[in-house]
Amino acid sequence: MAKADSAEETASSMRQASSSGPLSSIIAKAEAGESLATLTSILNGAEPELIAPEEVCTVLYSFLLHIRKRLDSTEQQHLWPFANRLIQSDTGQAESIERTCRIADWAIREVAPRALQETGYSAEATELFELEAFADLRTARLVCGAIEVVGGSIQARAPGTAAATKTVNAARETARCASYICFRKPRETASDFERLFPHWAAGVCYAALNTVRRAESAGVSRHSLLEMQLSLLDQLCPDLQLIGRLT
Repeated sequence: MAKADSAEETASSMRQASSSGPLSSIIAKAEAGESLATLTSILNGAEPELIAPEEVCTVLYSFLLHIRKRLDSTEQQHLWPFANRLIQSDTGQAESIERTCRIADWAIREVAPRALQETGYSAEATELFELEAFADLRTARLVCGAIEVVGGSIQARAPGTAAATKTVNAARETARCASYICFRKPRETASDFERLFPHWAAGVCYAALNTVRRAESAGVSRHSLLEMQLSLLDQLCPDLQLIGRLT
């Protein structure tokens, strides 16, 4: 019996050491190195995995991939600094949802208004820009309602303005996708929400970048849109300089 107790104490000590001691640090650095290798290979042209690498926020991963799809090889060089900063960015579900809402808010209140200004709809652009930030189900409902009003105003003024209408439609889809996440959060079990959230977040990222594509078609310069995308990534990514800690 004494031997069994001793063995259990030894096993317990080993588990504690692996979770909080030097071994834990070694494992964390190894996993970070693998994740960084995965991200850099993707930015170098490799086919991306559908699931985010270990310890990488699924929202940031999806957003980075969708941005990458829109850029040429020269423009993609601007994404390299973010590979390092995505490591250990998976800081919890609450922050992932917050990042998703921020991406939706950016597409609706920053990208779409730029497109509307370019196409002569300054009043409608201001209406979107001055909306309350998209952050939860309450604000989601307000934003979705306002987008419907803006879309109707554009159609009433000049039904043939395809570029403005398509941009508003893309913003509407972004809001719809993000609203669905806010709606489903309290209605799903924790395990089901965790399983489905990456797919829903990818839908928000796709719709947001489609809003960017429509804004470019509406006349917003590609360079300024790229700067907007990089600026948002910079805001969303934690400032973790992990490269130095891996050596």
